[in-house]
Amino acid sequence: MVMVREPNGRLSRSTEHAIDAVAPAVVKRLRDAAARGMADQEWGTQLGRLFLEAKITAPQYEAGKRWGRLVTLWHKSVGAPKPYPGEGPVAFLGTTRGKDGSEDPAIDTAEGKKLRRTRYDAIDDMQQAHAVLLGAGMLAESAVRGTCEANEAPIGSLGMENLQRGLSWLARHWGLTKN
Repeated sequence: MVMVREPNGRLSRSTEHAIDAVAPAVVKRLRDAAARGMADQEWGTQLGRLFLEAKITAPQYEAGKRWGRLVTLWHKSVGAPKPYPGEGPVAFLGTTRGKDGSEDPAIDTAEGKKLRRTRYDAIDDMQQAHAVLLGAGMLAESAVRGTCEANEAPIGSLGMENLQRGLSWLARHWGLTKN
């Protein structure tokens, strides 16, 4: 695996690094290390595995990670429970609700207004991205949601094609590709 460096010489923080035919044993060791907490957790996911095995491109991988983050933020923004196990308190448009149900009284502060704007933006972003994903087809949407949200492996070559198509559409939507 060759790491890309920034102009200042520091290792690049993007995932745009070349993967030179990673051996299956290396992929397995990296996934096992991620499961034990000795490597970055992203390599233990189905999306990370597909990227390591060069079954999806770097822009598709970035689109999948971005979709996962957007879905998590969207769930917090609308106050909906995640369909899969997740983190603690649920927030709704700037109002944080703890496990005891108490509200954060600072909603009219500058910080509260900024948080509310972030949440509204997340809802808008989710609506646009979901519309793009539906444009790729219902099977593509299902494949992307299954892999990026539920950590399910795509089933068969048709599942892989649908996942690649959905991630490609999202990557284009977010400007991650040149095409």
